[in-house]
Amino acid sequence: MAYPINAGETAHSTYTHARMRVYLWVRQITCKHANRHTLKHVHKHAGAHGFTLIELLVVLAILSLLLTISVPRYFHSIQQSREAVLKKNLHVTREVIDKFYGDTGRYPQSLDELVERRYLRSLPLDPVTDSSATWVLVAPEKGSGVYDIQSGAPGATREGLPFSRL
Repeated sequence: MAYPINAGETAHSTYTHARMRVYLWVRQITCKHANRHTLKHVHKHAGAHGFTLIELLVVLAILSLLLTISVPRYFHSIQQSREAVLKKNLHVTREVIDKFYGDTGRYPQSLDELVERRYLRSLPLDPVTDSSATWVLVAPEKGSGVYDIQSGAPGATREGLPFSRL
């Protein structure tokens, strides 16, 4: 199927030219032995005409559809990641508190003591509040020190469990 390209193109011939470019592009992808002379001829004239309004609108519609699908998933994955990191930080810190108690027979007076005695390299970060100063320290029933640690973040997880109850 050949599409003639005339020097004095009209609106109909511009549309025909655009169809020919799409046809040859698909043909180039699908056929191993595409006509190189015809493709060079089309590419030589392609820059002179640009894109039609319809082509631009179709591209914008496809992009907006893809963004509509991907953006909510992106934000959902960020929230899911923050919750996973929070659970892991709480688990590791609680294990370190237990190891400290096993080694010394007492609970640490603060989280800084765990860092000073090299049980932790640094204070863990609460990923929901983006701070290491918002932890809620729970003292044991008898005595003093840090028995447990909870998140000071307001709100709840995706399952509805408050962050302070993790």
